[in-house]
Amino acid sequence: MPPPVPAWKGMPRTPFSKRPKYFSEFAADADGSGRTLLTPEGAILTLRLASRVERVSALLLDVLLIIGANAIIFLVPLLLNPDSETVITLALFSSFIVNNFYFIYFELAWQGATPGKRANRLKVISRKGGALTPYAVVTRNLTRQFEILLPLISLAGPDDIGIKGPFFAALWFFGVTILPCWNRDRLRVGDMLADTIVIVTPSKALSPDLAVSEAAGKPRWVFTKGQLAVYGDYELMVLEAILRKPLRPGREEPLFKTARRIAGKIGVPLPGDMTPAECRDFLTDFYAAERAALEEGRLYGLRKMNQSTPASRNPAIPPPPPAPTTPKDRFRQGRWAD
Repeated sequence: MPPPVPAWKGMPRTPFSKRPKYFSEFAADADGSGRTLLTPEGAILTLRLASRVERVSALLLDVLLIIGANAIIFLVPLLLNPDSETVITLALFSSFIVNNFYFIYFELAWQGATPGKRANRLKVISRKGGALTPYAVVTRNLTRQFEILLPLISLAGPDDIGIKGPFFAALWFFGVTILPCWNRDRLRVGDMLADTIVIVTPSKALSPDLAVSEAAGKPRWVFTKGQLAVYGDYELMVLEAILRKPLRPGREEPLFKTARRIAGKIGVPLPGDMTPAECRDFLTDFYAAERAALEEGRLYGLRKMNQSTPASRNPAIPPPPPAPTTPKDRFRQGRWAD
């Protein structure tokens, strides 16, 4: 868990005030990839930076897709009419569009993700916590040609550059291309200019629905409406938290205690030789029946908060008071300037 973050106190009042720390680090993982991000609304998000291997893997997959698209683009003119200058010109123009706008299009359309990033569960976000703007997307991707294409050109045509091609390419590779290896936030030159960061999108796994009985077939326990009217929403949430915990050997006492208390409250006799599995079946069947009863009450506008309050309809929201009409009433409410 990240350390406690101080409360958000708003933006600085003067240009000379200390700027708030939007992006900070905490020791979440051994590789130091844990970060906290403060959004403009004051919410604190816990993130994990994308590793260098994940970013290289995403880039290679995107490059393979670009190469495949170029192969299709240049293969079509060869099959249609290889001697036509118009077809060749259209193919070159299409290749230019794909090479230069592939990353920009997908990161704008897919909210900071490309096919390669999506396959590796990566995403580009703003380091200031706001929305990812088109300016940031264009800026971080235009520098990609400057970072990768320039050393490749120096290898292909060393005579076009004053310095030797291999030496310049090696110097550029260690100084610019692998810049994410030399900083803690793993930023490219484009990320520094656009103020962006690449993170790993968390995978959200939905918990199983407890309303479906864990026992196979028809539920063993059937409850009447009077028995289900005893408890409310609060007790249902407490029971759900108990059922979510895994059943471990030697720790069945809370399960038996909860079952006995519920059975005594609603007047259901329980056998004395119940096994932990049978006890869990009783609680699961009661949870499913209680939840269905409370949801049915919601359909008719009835809600039971807990066992100590009766079921009642939601109170109607009172209409707002009428606006002051006379200057005296406006002065009393501080609206004399209207």
